[in-house]
Order: sequence, then structure tokens, then C-alpha cells
Amino acid sequence: MQLSMVGARHGRRLTVGRGCTLLAATLLLGARVASAAASADLKIRATSTSFTVGANGVYTLSITNLGPAATDANVHVLDTLPDGISFLSGSGPAGWTCTVSGRTVDCQTPAPLLPATTTSFRLVVGVCTAAFPFFTNTLTLAYEGDPNTANNSTIRATNVKAGVCNAPTGSATPTTGIGTAVPTRTPTITRTPTSTRTVAPAATDLLLTKTVGSSMVTGSPGTYVLTVSNIGAQTTNDTLTIVDTLPRGMNFAAASGVGWSCTALDKVVTCTNPTALAPLASTALLLTVNVSRPAFPTVTNEATLFYSGDTNTANNSVRRPTTVRLGSGVPPPASATATNVPGAPTATRTPTATPTRTPSPPINPAAPVVTSFTCNGASSCELSIGQSFSLTFSWTDTNGNASGWHITATRDDGVVSDIGRGNILRGPTSGTVPLTLGGFTCNGNCRRTHFDFTVVVSDSSGKSSAPATVGIDLKSSSGQ
Repeated sequence: MQLSMVGARHGRRLTVGRGCTLLAATLLLGARVASAAASADLKIRATSTSFTVGANGVYTLSITNLGPAATDANVHVLDTLPDGISFLSGSGPAGWTCTVSGRTVDCQTPAPLLPATTTSFRLVVGVCTAAFPFFTNTLTLAYEGDPNTANNSTIRATNVKAGVCNAPTGSATPTTGIGTAVPTRTPTITRTPTSTRTVAPAATDLLLTKTVGSSMVTGSPGTYVLTVSNIGAQTTNDTLTIVDTLPRGMNFAAASGVGWSCTALDKVVTCTNPTALAPLASTALLLTVNVSRPAFPTVTNEATLFYSGDTNTANNSVRRPTTVRLGSGVPPPASATATNVPGAPTATRTPTATPTRTPSPPINPAAPVVTSFTCNGASSCELSIGQSFSLTFSWTDTNGNASGWHITATRDDGVVSDIGRGNILRGPTSGTVPLTLGGFTCNGNCRRTHFDFTVVVSDSSGKSSAPATVGIDLKSSSGQ
């Protein structure tokens, strides 16, 4: 796969996607891992049905080959089943087989997976009381020739409705249903049902929102405020669960809120609240995180709400783009001092106001402020392959000391690239900088990719504005 972007004024390129380029700077993706197997970047995705205690649940697992070559060795999917979940069977294309050892299910296929193609199979599991009311399941992909393991794991959070746990339905000796493999053990269920709960979860519509509660600065704690609002007609009678997957550079520090309790496993924070929530009422959770250098200049934090009686799950997930500033004592990026970046985008800088600088600036001048940053005139934009676009930002500086700007791009897998920089004539207290950029090109099959473009304006004394960010979603080569 080759995905690249060409500047409107330049034929040079800068890497912004897997094997791709944009505007004449280089993005280091790291050396590929030497392997006897053909190089193929595989990505895993998992979806699941709604689970109920005493009934079977189904996972659908999809493996996509992002290229460049077809697989020529076994592809494995490993699933260490959580408490209350037992393997029953599997079904999928010819070649897939599954075995079970302890609580670990290993499904594999030797069949070649061509670039830009996807193979899917289903896992059927039994659901018992220990899984109620909520659990998370981590599924991991393994292939000897995969040069990028960042997309080889997925965490599936699942609500479980109340029920009575009996012996799992299905075959007494689980078979894979995929090929002819024989499982290494026969899962048994010996747990006596501990609950005969028959009260159905109250049906209502819950809404999850998230705001940044404090400035995010590297080397200091920051906060998010997650709010659950009952916008339905009934009072909840089952536990509320929020799963927040923290981005790079952020780690769980603490949480507080009436009725809320939280645990953290690596980057996944799980918070529960059994307190009933009446219609039109809200409950807030304050999540405190430690912020480190990899979070600069911007990250996106995602969270999902789970409630077994929710009638509308479309408003249960939130993505919060977050601007992160460098704290004192934290060195700037290596590229921050670079000058004369080859092929950096040129800009027509048109000050929008005449200079109003006083003859003597204050002893402690304020930093510049970016007042707006847009893509094609909007706070975010979606682009097709080959579509040119414009980035425009406006700034103010009460002291008239603004001297330059710097734009970076953060890809959805966390890799940051230096897009370009330019000078600002000193004197004006405000201005607007328009940039015109050429479209992305794609040689092969290119996946849908999200970028956060960030601009910072600095002044002659070394002070910098808070980063301003605009999101860009690049459609896949198929137009999706």
C-alpha cells in the first residue's frame, strides 16, 4: 500500500500514513522486523452480540491484510477467556481451526490472506454468572511476518443481561466448526447458579458526555469529566459501567464521583456505579490522569458507557480530542529548532489588522493565541483520495511579537510528523495564514485514516500559543 500527499506548490512528499508521504518531510516508521514469513500488516477487529447469562454469545472476528504481501505462514487469534465465559464452537472459511488449552482459545489458519482482503470467523461462547453484569475480553492476533503489531490486539467490552446460568447449550464436547481440529480439553461448568434474579433492567436512554476538566500539561496531572445523563423515562436499576481507554502519554492516577469506583488495567480504566439514576438526572465522574511527553501535542481519549437496559446505544460512546502543552523542563521536539525545512508549505500571510503595538512591550508579555484553525473552513473535514484542501488559522498577539508558526500532524496510530513552518512579520497584533495543500494519492489499497493537524504560533521571546487542532478523516481507497 502506498498512500501519499502532494503539496499544491511542491512535488516533494512527507510520510503521513503507512508507507506514505506528505509535503517533503520524513516520518520514521521504524525498521521492519526481519522474518522468514512474508511481510503483511494484519489488523484485527471484533464485534459481539448482546450477552445474557444462560444463553450463548457470539463474537465475530475479522482479520484484514493491509499489505504489502500475502501471508505465507499460520495466522493465529488467541483469546484468554474471562471468568464466566466458556468456548463452545467456531465457524468460518475452510482452513480455520481452533484448539483450547486451559482458558486460552487458539484459532489459526494456514490459508494465504491476500493484500486488501479480509477473512472472518465466529466464536460461540457460553455465558455464566461470573460474567454478569459486564466484562472485557482481549483478543490478540499473531503472524510471524507482521511488521506492525500496534493493530494486533482488540479489547471488546460487553454488557451482560441477567439470567440463570445452566450448563452451556451446544455440543457437550465443543468442536471448532472450522476445519477438523480437536480441542485439547472439554470445558465443563460446575458452578451452581448463585442468582435467580428475574427483575428485568429498566428500559431507558442514557447519554455519555466527556469534557476536559483542566489544562493538560506534560509532567502534571490532568482531568476529564465524564457525565452520564438519563434522558429516558425510567430510573435505572442496574449497574452503570464506563470503560475509558487512555491514549498514549496518559496513565490512570485517580477517580472520584458519588457512587463511582474504578480500576485500571494498563490503559483500560473501568468504572462502575450501582446507584439508581432517575429520569433527567445526571451523575459525574472525575478522572485524573498523569500526562507525559508522548501525549504532546494532541491525543484523543475514547470512552464507552454500558447499561444493560439502555434503549439507545448510539449516544454511549465519546471521542475527546485533547490539546496537550509542554510543561516546564520538558524539552521540545527535536524538530522544533530546525530551520529551512525542505519543501515546507508556503503560505500567503495576510494580516487582518494594522499594528497596534505599544513602543515598549510589558515586562512579562503574554503568549500568542490561535483563535481559529479550520480545514476547508470547518473545524474538521473528510477528504477523498486526491482531493486538495485548505488549512487556515488566525492568531492574535497583544504585544505584536508573533514571529512564526509550526504545523504537525498526528496519525490515528499516534505517529507524529512535522508538516512545516513559516515566519510571521513582527508588528501586527493579529493575522490569518491560509495554506493550500494537494490531495493524498494512493498506490494500492489504502485504509481509512484519521489525522489531527496541530498549529502553534510562537513569538520572538520564545513563548508559544496553546496548540490548536483540526481533525481530518481520509477515506479509504474504496471511498469508505
